[in-house]
Amino acid sequence: RFQTRLVYGRELAALDPKAAEAVLREAADLIGEEERVPELAEVYRELSDVLTLRGLSEEALAYSQKAVRMVSPR
Repeated sequence: RFQTRLVYGRELAALDPKAAEAVLREAADLIGEEERVPELAEVYRELSDVLTLRGLSEEALAYSQKAVRMVSPR
């Protein structure tokens, strides 16, 4: 189900960024329950792109940084 939400949010971004944001947040919630780090980082990256489209640059940057931290070696 997460993958469907991710793809849908990605496709919806150009048409309706606000709706895409809601779909991607739902995808993040679904993954959070399963603790799948690479997938969650991907959703955060997509969410960052959508937030940028909506003009929410500070929140977009925060999600982008979260995504990078999740996949960077420690």
